[in-house]
Amino acid sequence: MDELLPPVLYDELYNILHSKDYDGNSCPVLIPDTIIFRDGVITAWFFCSSHDSTILRRHRYKINLDLVTKMLGSGVKRSSSVAAVVYTTVPDHNGHNSISVAHMNLADVTSLIHNALSTKFNGVVQKFVPIQPKEIVYQVAWSPAVTRCACKVNKYSIHDARCGAGVKGATWNAAIAHSEEQQVRSGAALNILQATADAVVSHIEQHGASVLHVEPGTLQAVTFYVKITEGMPTILYCDQVVAGDGGIRYSLPCYHWNMMISGYRPALSTALPQELSKGRGVTCPRCQKAVGVDDTGIVSVKSLILDHTGSLLSMVMPGESPRAVQVTSKKKRRPVDQYMSPAERLNLVSLANELLGDTGPKSTPLHPLNPSYRMIKGKVHGATPAAGYGGEMPARTPSPSEPEPAAIPDALKRAFVGLSAEQYELKLREPGFLYGDVRVCLDCAMAVSRQLNDALEVAGK
Repeated sequence: MDELLPPVLYDELYNILHSKDYDGNSCPVLIPDTIIFRDGVITAWFFCSSHDSTILRRHRYKINLDLVTKMLGSGVKRSSSVAAVVYTTVPDHNGHNSISVAHMNLADVTSLIHNALSTKFNGVVQKFVPIQPKEIVYQVAWSPAVTRCACKVNKYSIHDARCGAGVKGATWNAAIAHSEEQQVRSGAALNILQATADAVVSHIEQHGASVLHVEPGTLQAVTFYVKITEGMPTILYCDQVVAGDGGIRYSLPCYHWNMMISGYRPALSTALPQELSKGRGVTCPRCQKAVGVDDTGIVSVKSLILDHTGSLLSMVMPGESPRAVQVTSKKKRRPVDQYMSPAERLNLVSLANELLGDTGPKSTPLHPLNPSYRMIKGKVHGATPAAGYGGEMPARTPSPSEPEPAAIPDALKRAFVGLSAEQYELKLREPGFLYGDVRVCLDCAMAVSRQLNDALEVAGK
């Protein structure tokens, strides 16, 4: 490749991806320890702080080979893969330069680095850091299953609730290979770091928005639709695509103008839903549209949690504990419960239930007035109706063939708004608390996102 990394990357990547948003919270992007070699000489490097995952400025540390091997080997078992080595000038059988990705243990990568000058090594050495479900950063990295990245323009448009206009971006798709080492032509390959730099620099200058696509691991790819204004990133939308079985896509809207997003990231999925893994396809419960497993428009809106005051709203993925997100007025910048009347709060809860309730023949919709109805593992289990509402709704008794309601994990209880387990149990019994698991198609998810945003905007005036 003529230019492995554009010079503007050094400052722009740090300033843009690690800048604070308007509400004082950050959505950090972790770039694992990365060293760029050209003709055996280190021309660029990025080391991340072990404390807050921020990128260390280049001028703060004097680079040397011993420091490189120390940073790459820290916190990793010596016998395990510690780095992904990207060779950028490997000639193939036709004489064309290609890119090859290999994963090395500490001894092998140390030998490579110390012999780089004599071998005129050209490429990238990046620390291999497996993503854990509890991590709260976006990681941009070469993974064991990713060997190349291709750039293409995506005409997909997403509604920007703040400015009322469509936002168009570009998608950088990383091709997935099942082998840990594979050669591809360099003309069709692109380093994820370079793709990120191009996204936040050149494309934003043209369109004012971008779509960042990263491959953090073998199980999934995550696409972030990002709006950047004056260097401030705001996540509009993100997709989680599980590799295999047709590339099932799960999407999650991130509300743009009325949310303070703190510490959010999709969790790794350990398995596909049973009906998808068996290849039977699903039906959208909202529009009744049948979607096959090969349709990447499948969307899962997981666990919409809305308390009875309307002041807390959180969207979480399976396997991740809910993280409280404070809903604020765009103008007043104060909690919703300070300006929404009880009737408006209940209407908001009812709207969420109406938009996301499962209307399929084999399940019961969630009801805003009976928080004892909790949908767990796709089934709704009822209990005594909420006190204070007359008890009009009869309790639903599960049939003997249905599984018992799953116990809510203690970690989940403690994570929600910092409440204790006892306080969490009490909150479950409050009116308007929804704990749902509803799968809808992409069109319905976008419609739900926009209508909830519109309802919150009207309530905030």
